[in-house]
Amino acid sequence: MHKPLIVPFTNGGNTLIYGASGSGKLAFLNQMLFSVIDKHSPEEVNIFILDFDSGALSAFAEAPHIAAVAMSSDHEIIREVFERIENELAQRRELFKRYGGDYQTYVKSSGKTIPNLILVINNFLAFTEEYPQGEDFVSKIAREGNKYGVFVVISALDSNSVRYRLVPLFS
Repeated sequence: MHKPLIVPFTNGGNTLIYGASGSGKLAFLNQMLFSVIDKHSPEEVNIFILDFDSGALSAFAEAPHIAAVAMSSDHEIIREVFERIENELAQRRELFKRYGGDYQTYVKSSGKTIPNLILVINNFLAFTEEYPQGEDFVSKIAREGNKYGVFVVISALDSNSVRYRLVPLFS
């Protein structure tokens, strides 16, 4: 019997999924997204999806947890996702200063909640080919975001699809 795979964002941080075509990356992403949506309210988590593969993740677009879904050709939406996440990170950095500097301490000390944010990028190689500056964006969010309740999930064909400097930022 298979045990469920648990992706503990708030404890483990960012997630990197490797696998060849047909290996189940998309099935994993579908199940992960469904599980997050099923177990958490939109007040607890908001999700940004950038699908540079089949576009199948657009099926989640109507879920109230979804802040944005973009395919590779949705340049304006992708630019807006970059801006929204960077702005949210800056706002949280400033807000959390008064509460010890991190998401967990903010929630405990203030009694308030704000949603965790999850950025999902399906097919990281295609993403970086289309948006070369996107790798720096992902690196910054993956490096700084966990402290502020912002997490990154990326899928890639193999280890050559993700630069070595990014890999340590993912579990």
